[in-house]
Amino acid sequence: MDRAASSGYVRWFPYVGLALAGTLVAALGIIRRENPREAVAILTGLAALFYAGKEAGLPAGIALGVNPVRMGLFVFFADVAFALVVYPPVHYFLEPGRTHTRVYNWIFGPLHAQADRHRRFVQRYGRVGLFLLMLVPFAFNGPLLGAILGRIVGMRARQIMPTLVLAIAVTTVFWTTVYGLGLDYLSQLHPDLPLVVTGTVLAVLTAFAIVSYWRYQLRRLKAERDEADVKA
Repeated sequence: MDRAASSGYVRWFPYVGLALAGTLVAALGIIRRENPREAVAILTGLAALFYAGKEAGLPAGIALGVNPVRMGLFVFFADVAFALVVYPPVHYFLEPGRTHTRVYNWIFGPLHAQADRHRRFVQRYGRVGLFLLMLVPFAFNGPLLGAILGRIVGMRARQIMPTLVLAIAVTTVFWTTVYGLGLDYLSQLHPDLPLVVTGTVLAVLTAFAIVSYWRYQLRRLKAERDEADVKA
């Protein structure tokens, strides 16, 4: 059991995450004084980030006029801050020997079910496997899912968090480059094309999220019916 981490450095993760978030808020305040429209565009990109991942957050900000590098930095640090804040609850809920509570199932149930489908791959390849799964695009495989997956295969915090931060960095650089160059090219073809592409990405990811949640609920209901039949 990762008791040392549970009583040690893990408890400091949220403070570091909140400090990063505070720094982003301060930077956003400075930008707002100089260019209110850019500040709104960055906020829009960050909202899309937490709604549908960086594959949606980056184009949302860039399409609204934010410099790709600046948007990429905001997305990277926001994602890292989020990972640091949400990791401790996952860590404590999934300590070896602890049973899942209704609170955990209510909050993390769909993500836990999604993570569990990749358990064998990560058990086989360890941190490399976790890192590779975090690179899969358009898979809603953000830091929270990575934290859950790492814990359910028995990884320690010092193995999980560096892997997640590295994956966040790699994916942010990749998607910032792709969207920065791609949307710039599209804007030369037609000024409205970047917004059209961004809207399409958001619509597709929203539909995928709805379908995934619906399928999870169907599987959960089937499992409950099967369990009831066995007890009967």
